[in-house]
Amino acid sequence: MGITLSHTTRGHGVRDKGGKLLIVEDDRGYRSRLRMCMEREGFDVFEASDYDDALSCAALERPGYAVIDMRLGRRSGLDLIEKLLAVRSDMNIVVMSGYGNIA
Repeated sequence: MGITLSHTTRGHGVRDKGGKLLIVEDDRGYRSRLRMCMEREGFDVFEASDYDDALSCAALERPGYAVIDMRLGRRSGLDLIEKLLAVRSDMNIVVMSGYGNIA
């Protein structure tokens, strides 16, 4: 997996690497690989395997970034966006999907 990130702050230019990142992914193997990748990029990574764990972790750690799987068991990762932004309104969120197309 080759992921390269430039961290930007909504139109304010590029900032230093790092910060707190929440990964919400129910596949343990993929979550682990993504964590290793993001730690190499300088992030302080926190993991959650489901919706409820993600909310608890976000409230405790208040990360500036989140990577969310679109499908979390029977829940949608999209439902997390509003809740995470309520915890920290300036959080940068990426939603991942393994689907070939999204209706």
